[in-house]
Amino acid sequence: MFIKNVLEICGLFMFTVSALMYLFKTKPIDWFKIAKVASGIPIMLIPRFLDPWWSQTFSALTTSGYYLFIFASVWGGEVIGAYGRWKHFDSYLHFGSGILFAMMAWELLSIPSVQIPVALTAVLSFAIVMAIGSVWEIYEFTVDHFFDLNMQRYRDFEGNQFIGQVALYDTMKDIICNGSGALLGVIIKLLV
Repeated sequence: MFIKNVLEICGLFMFTVSALMYLFKTKPIDWFKIAKVASGIPIMLIPRFLDPWWSQTFSALTTSGYYLFIFASVWGGEVIGAYGRWKHFDSYLHFGSGILFAMMAWELLSIPSVQIPVALTAVLSFAIVMAIGSVWEIYEFTVDHFFDLNMQRYRDFEGNQFIGQVALYDTMKDIICNGSGALLGVIIKLLV
């Protein structure tokens, strides 16, 4: 409980300070970057908004994992620029999200009033994570298309588009990392 609260407070503080820093320290003001960093604030508050349901449904370990994931993906990715600095940062996030979402799905499916067999809970948890990962890849594709971004890494830094299997590499790697994380998350829940 203590660690969960510390993670929430630290995350909210870092998102707020970073958004203010971008607002007052960058010229011209990069509103898109400010919006991305500031989006971490309401996302970090989701467990608090959904309490007491959240704390009755999700363990402190899963909630701590949620805070760490949001902090790493939004703050680490946007403020520190980890996506550009570390080649495999995105893969670590997809793997971590697979673990996190598998644990969340498992805990959602483990409602005391409904008796779901453990094997079915494991399969459904894995399937839910794969569905979430697929929707995320559709989101990346859509954002790349409409906003001319490169979330799916379908082109190099000079803007040259990759052709064939190379163009699919990032998406397939993300799905594989997501599935591997989901498998590990299910195994963790089976053992704990």
